Amino acid sequence: MGASRRTHSPAPSSVAARDYFYSGMTDLSLQPMDFAAGLAQVAPLAHIERHGPSGVIHAEVSLTPADGQGYFRLTRIGRELTVIVENYSLSKPRIDRIRDGGLIELDFRLSGDVTRAPTQSRAVHINRPGLFVTAHPQDSVSTRLTASSSTERGITLVVTPQFLEHEFLTPCGLRHSPLRELTASPITRGQSYRTPLSAVMFEIVTQFLASRYTGTLSHKYTEGVALELLCAAVSELSLVTAGRRSSGVSAHGTHGSRPSLDSWLLHLPTGNTRH
Repeated sequence: MGASRRTHSPAPSSVAARDYFYSGMTDLSLQPMDFAAGLAQVAPLAHIERHGPSGVIHAEVSLTPADGQGYFRLTRIGRELTVIVENYSLSKPRIDRIRDGGLIELDFRLSGDVTRAPTQSRAVHINRPGLFVTAHPQDSVSTRLTASSSTERGITLVVTPQFLEHEFLTPCGLRHSPLRELTASPITRGQSYRTPLSAVMFEIVTQFLASRYTGTLSHKYTEGVALELLCAAVSELSLVTAGRRSSGVSAHGTHGSRPSLDSWLLHLPTGNTRH
């Protein structure tokens, strides 16, 4: 398998590396090292590491002046987990199409202004702090519109349903976690969930963005932070079923009680309706 194989055609932009990492998880035939070899052809890289048998790939991407300012830190761990760290602002709005079918996205957002419109589903506008969890059905392709009016700051974890099931839900005995609704494999319908960032999540993301680690230290730190955030998210979402919280922001952005999972899960309908 040659290094020229890609999950989508490269774009002449440093921002393209972000979507390359994301979409790369949907191509199960693409070997990790072939993925790494093609990465440098997609965008200018400040740093890249490859870790043979484990399939860990870590890259640091600085935006070019034409694209904006800031950086991405991108880490792919095998075929089941990708970590996207964002701290950047664009010089002009950008539209991307992302192949995200069969994946679950956990977006720990501090700031930004992004609209995601999955194929045949409702658009989701992310313009406030929070944890945004989305399950994308098989063969889904999302259109992502990133505004240039704010700074994108946050950490996005892209995982497979099997990873969440085998590494967290089953070992932790979380039979009634809301994530069970999202981790059915294969994913047959799009669902989204939004909850405020807990104090723990906010602190983890803030400290990570303030860190000055680069190269190998950044890669090691990123892996640890990703697992810590997943633990925090699984714990926070389990509180919905336990009924330990009484207020928050629903999937539609309204304030009020959250007595059940149904008040939080947004089952994305077919059609192109935007809300």
